[in-house]
Amino acid sequence: MKVGTMLKCAVAIALVAISQVANAWVWIGLKDASPVSGPRIEEKDLVGKVVLVYFFSSDVHDAKLLARTQELYSQRDESRFTVVGSCKDDSGVAELARKHKLAYPIYKDFRVATAMEKTPGTMYFVDEYGRMQYQINDASSLRRLEKALSSAIQRCGQPPSLTDGVSFAHHGTLKDQLVFGRDLSQIEASLWKIVASGRNPSAAAETRSRSVEAQRILDSMGRGMEQMVSNVRVLMDIDIKKAYLFLDLYLKSFPRDKEKYEKLYSELKDRAARAK
Repeated sequence: MKVGTMLKCAVAIALVAISQVANAWVWIGLKDASPVSGPRIEEKDLVGKVVLVYFFSSDVHDAKLLARTQELYSQRDESRFTVVGSCKDDSGVAELARKHKLAYPIYKDFRVATAMEKTPGTMYFVDEYGRMQYQINDASSLRRLEKALSSAIQRCGQPPSLTDGVSFAHHGTLKDQLVFGRDLSQIEASLWKIVASGRNPSAAAETRSRSVEAQRILDSMGRGMEQMVSNVRVLMDIDIKKAYLFLDLYLKSFPRDKEKYEKLYSELKDRAARAK
């Protein structure tokens, strides 16, 4: 294979990868589709909110839970929370929605792109940063639904943690500090020093253990940074104000990247101001 051809292939692969990252928040099932039941919605109606997604079918559903999801939809906060139904098989779903007076939109194969396909009887929340949270497999449990909903709404508007899924053995005091919106420069530098200390062949076992945990934290921080920037890219075409706020939050945590994103930041700031 010629060098030019190889380069073109590499660029094509890179563009596909970038496209996948940029669309990390895009909802599946909305584009060029009409709802099975309820009002038509667009992605801009969902981004930045906590979204309860309930998967059901005409055969697999719970009457009490359907009633509760409709109640939640009726009480929804347009700026913070909403409900959307999803069905794999739409046969009989429109009739079921009419029977139970479901006013919320129900789409075929609707889900957030980062989530795998779900079976009827499952529900989950997607938080305002595009992350799937609080999956409930036994959806008939109203008690679990209420608890999950309360937690999701309480977190709405709070900066996302950079250490979701990270277990702490040595650095637990950092857990509450590792959120977007804080200047993490010193913490990041300290963690890199700890990682370096563990690479010394003569390092004690506990030092190596601290080093491994510090590396896990840094890896989690890296994933959070990538996700936040990809969210900004998606939001630019949906909600410019939120795109600016997200990038501002990112740069407060990692001011070392201000030069890297200076042009984008200025553009978003100007466009957000004009959007008022």
